[in-house]
Amino acid sequence: MRTSQRWYVERPTCEARTWVTERIEGDFDLIVEAVGGTVFGQAIEHLAPHGVVVSLATQDEEQPITFRAGWYSRSPGARIYTLNNFDEPSSVAADLARLCNLLAAGRLDGQIELESSWRETPAVIEALLDRRITGKAVLHVD
Repeated sequence: MRTSQRWYVERPTCEARTWVTERIEGDFDLIVEAVGGTVFGQAIEHLAPHGVVVSLATQDEEQPITFRAGWYSRSPGARIYTLNNFDEPSSVAADLARLCNLLAAGRLDGQIELESSWRETPAVIEALLDRRITGKAVLHVD
């Protein structure tokens, strides 16, 4: 919600957390989930075969994640990733190196529209939220 040029995020109620996922129809190849708990479980249920769900965060580390196993088992090859997969960095190193090489060679466009000092973070966030920039913003630590 925006008030007097300030942004804040309200912690959603249980009802608000599931409002979107209760209305989802169909299956998806990629789901990026950042709520956890019930929403994470519902995301798992909507994976397409060979789909991937990436969990970025959870609001309550003690809340169990449940899902209907039959819904997940109908998605052969589906994978679940979380940011706490400590073995991931070594397995993605080659992929990251390839992306860096493509960027350096000019064969991949990183869609960076704005570069600024980290000291300008509030202005950069406003530009993103106001959709004055459509690409990525990079903040340099100086």
